[in-house]
Amino acid sequence: MKLPYTESDPWSITVLAALQEVIIGLNDSNEILLLLPELCYFLLCQLSRDPDAEMLISAPLLERNEDIATPHRLAVGVLQAVFNKALPEAARELDAGDAWYFLAEPCSFLKGVAQLARALGCSGHSLLDGLLRLLLPSLGSSSTTSRDLSLVFCAELTGHPSLHKPQMLHLLLQQLLSKSRDGNATVRLLAVRGLGTVAKCAPEEAKKQQKALLATLLEASGEATSLEVAWEGLHALIKALGCFGGSHLGRTLQAVARRASAHLQQADDALRAAAFELFGHLAEIAQEKHIRGFAKEVRDVSTALLLHFQDPSPAVGKACCTAFIFCAPFLSLRELTLDMDPAALMDVSGTQHSQLMGRVCQQLAQTDQALLEVLTAEVPKYMQCPWEEIQIAACKLAGILPQNMDMWQLRRLDLRPLLQREWCT
Repeated sequence: MKLPYTESDPWSITVLAALQEVIIGLNDSNEILLLLPELCYFLLCQLSRDPDAEMLISAPLLERNEDIATPHRLAVGVLQAVFNKALPEAARELDAGDAWYFLAEPCSFLKGVAQLARALGCSGHSLLDGLLRLLLPSLGSSSTTSRDLSLVFCAELTGHPSLHKPQMLHLLLQQLLSKSRDGNATVRLLAVRGLGTVAKCAPEEAKKQQKALLATLLEASGEATSLEVAWEGLHALIKALGCFGGSHLGRTLQAVARRASAHLQQADDALRAAAFELFGHLAEIAQEKHIRGFAKEVRDVSTALLLHFQDPSPAVGKACCTAFIFCAPFLSLRELTLDMDPAALMDVSGTQHSQLMGRVCQQLAQTDQALLEVLTAEVPKYMQCPWEEIQIAACKLAGILPQNMDMWQLRRLDLRPLLQREWCT
C-alpha cells in the first residue's frame, strides 16, 4: 500500500502500517488474545475520529488509487487482520456482509460498526465483554463521535448482560430516541433499528417509553428522504408491537395501519413486503375493542390484499398471503382461509388465485355488498399500476366482479382500462 505524504497524521499512518505487518506476521493467534479488546477499541476509536482526515487528500485521487494509505483505510486493514487471526468465523461473516467496505468509507463507517457488533454477538467470543467494558462509558460522553460509536455498537447488543442494568438501558433508550431524529440518515436508520432491538430484547424498559417510542417509529416509517430509514421503521414497529401487544394501543393501532397501507404500492420490494408484514401483524394482535376501527383500515386495503398474491416479488407475495389470512376475519372471510394453500395461490399461472378471488366475490355478494363496491371502485387503479403481474390479476378480478353484481352495481364498474389491454382475459 502506498504511503502518501499528508499533513493529517503521519505518525498514525506509520504506526498503523507497522501494526498491520506485525499482526499479519504472527504465527499464533493466542499472542494477541490478551490485548484483543484494547486493540479493537483503539482501532474503532481511530476510525470514529478520523473521517475528516480523508478530506485532506483529494477525493478524485483516492477514487483512482485504492492502494493509497490513509489512517482510516489502514485502521480498517489492521482490524481485518486482527479478526482473520483471532476470530476467523466472525471475519467470514463480516466479509460476506461487506462490513470492511462500510468501515473503510467514512460516510458508512457506523453501518460497519453495527455489523461488527452483530458478528461478535453471534460469536459469543470473550472479546465482546472486554470491548463493551471499554465502550460503555462513552454512551454518556459529550463527544458526538465517541457517543455515536458506543451507541451504535451497544444498540445491536441489547440482550447482553452488560446492558441489562436499568440505568444503562434507560440511557441507551434515551440516546436512541434522540438520534432517531438526527440529521444524518445513517445515524437515524441505525438508531431506529436499535429501538426495535430494545423493544424485542428489553420489553419492560421499552414499555416505560411506549408513547415516545411508537411516535418516533411512526415518524421514521414515514421517512420520505430515505427508504432505508422507512424500512427500518416498519420493522422496528413490528418488534415494538410484539412487545406492547394490542391491549393499550388505542388510536395508535389505526395510525400504524395507515402508515403501513401508505407503503403497499411502494416501488421498493423490501419496503412493500415490510408494509404487508406489518399490516398482517396488526391484524394478528388487534383486540376485540379495536375490531370496528381496524376493520375500516382493512377494508381500505382489501383490493391490495386480494391482488398482491401475484406480486412480482415472492417476498411481497408471501407477506400479502399472510396478511390476508390474518385480515380475513375483519372482512367476514375467515372460512375461506381455512383450506388455503399459500404456495398454490402464488403460482405463476394464477389459477388458484383466480378461484380464491371468485370465492371472495361470491361471499361478498351475499354478505357485504358495500365491500364488493370498494373492490369495484379500486380495480381500475390496479389495472394501471407499475407491475404487469398485478395488472393481469386486476383484469381477472374485473372479469369476476360482474358475475357477482346486480345491474346497478355493474353500471358503476369502469371497464375502460380493461378494454385498453387486449392481452387481458
